[in-house]
Amino acid sequence: MQNSELISKEYKILNSKLHRDSDEYGNRNNFLCNQLPTSIAIINKLFKCNSVLDYGCGKGMIVRALQSKLAKHSITVQGYDPCVKAYETPPNPADILISTDVLEHIEPDKIDVVLDHIGDLTLRSCYLIIDLLPAVKNLPDGRNAHIMLETSGWWLGRLSKIFRSGVHYILEKEANLDTKMGPTRKLIYVGAKKEKDTLIALNLFSATHANTHQKKTNIT
Repeated sequence: MQNSELISKEYKILNSKLHRDSDEYGNRNNFLCNQLPTSIAIINKLFKCNSVLDYGCGKGMIVRALQSKLAKHSITVQGYDPCVKAYETPPNPADILISTDVLEHIEPDKIDVVLDHIGDLTLRSCYLIIDLLPAVKNLPDGRNAHIMLETSGWWLGRLSKIFRSGVHYILEKEANLDTKMGPTRKLIYVGAKKEKDTLIALNLFSATHANTHQKKTNIT
């Protein structure tokens, strides 16, 4: 599958510029940098999942954290982002695919192609975070950076066609005036490609979020 099928030339230019102009864009998530290496090491020990792909990895913060902390476990880590030159090479399928705060940035007329691409690249389990609210940043053309906003139900309906089973919850936080952060509403979804890999998804979810106390978890 070629990049032109996943993202339009015009939109790729806009996102590439935003990556160049903003140090923060595509370069955050300290929580996952700390949690995911431990979670994936556990999954590898239990289920022999020895390859990971960060889909839409931005500047590669999570990729570098995984590579550094998982080196002794012989786990292959890839990053893919068509808008960042260091990660624009088409990736290979991986046992575990992660994609965090990415899908809300996809062009609406490309979303089905991108979701199918994610399905093709996931060998066993996926870990997805999808923002459900507008972004605080705008694209260079003035549009809000989250151009693909849908309800959690819409996303779950689409994901259920790709993944045999999954677990999800809604992360919600009120606005914080002290840190100037707006309200948060995100869908956290961990799915299994095949029914026999459902335990991988459940363990990946529980290992990553064992200490979080958010809205009730649902299994689909």
